[in-house]
Amino acid sequence: MHRLCLILIVCLELLNEHGRVLSSNLAIASGKGHSFSLLSPDKVSKTTYSLSTSAWTGVASTASCALRTISKCPLSRGFLYEPVARQCTPVLWLGQGSGGTVVPPGSADAQPGNLYVKNQTSGLCPNGFEAVEYGSEGLFACILYLRTPRSYNSSTSECNRLGGYLVSVRTEEKLQMVRDLSQGFFTWVEIDDQAQEGHYRWQEDGELLTRAERNALFYLSSLSHRNNLLDCVFYRYKYHKLFNFDCSHQIMALCESRPKSIVC
Repeated sequence: MHRLCLILIVCLELLNEHGRVLSSNLAIASGKGHSFSLLSPDKVSKTTYSLSTSAWTGVASTASCALRTISKCPLSRGFLYEPVARQCTPVLWLGQGSGGTVVPPGSADAQPGNLYVKNQTSGLCPNGFEAVEYGSEGLFACILYLRTPRSYNSSTSECNRLGGYLVSVRTEEKLQMVRDLSQGFFTWVEIDDQAQEGHYRWQEDGELLTRAERNALFYLSSLSHRNNLLDCVFYRYKYHKLFNFDCSHQIMALCESRPKSIVC
């Protein structure tokens, strides 16, 4: 009976110790107010992200990786942790489109490693731009709303002056973000065929509009005829689609900027 009591006492002490360790790890992982969420593999596969530095090795746990990321690279968006190799890599930002040193999905394998994202975006955008989260968990864009109506070219120039470009809308998730921000108004987006009729190019990187983007984002009948006066593109709230439009019209616009360049 005495031996049984001793065994029970030891078990209770071990459980208490395990609870203290677990609580401690959770506290470290939350980073004193900077909590991280694990992205599911299907979301990681659809997300482009920029790595800030080569991996830190010999990191014992996810919680330790979170703590090191917060202390060494506080403006990172999250981290990639690979438990077998015990590697921890900070991630500067996640989002759609190009810019910076982007790692295409799959080239920095998140399996068996896991990608964790910080549950806040403060400090990630240039002055004047607001970090707007959209779509799948972890995606965000740096946005500034131009509420004074301007022509397409004037809006483009103003966005450039502020350090950005007209908002890039190349996914349905980004289209939904524009819907949420446009507040029912017509809104310029960053694509036109002013250089060559019928060849729509994105301002962000000069790439041509793809057939998949065209089918997913545009009100197709608006592109079914050629019109030299309708060279620019705007978002039309009523139809939740992009339309080509006369560049001289004066409407609202959304500017976008890439997140800050940060080196850990």
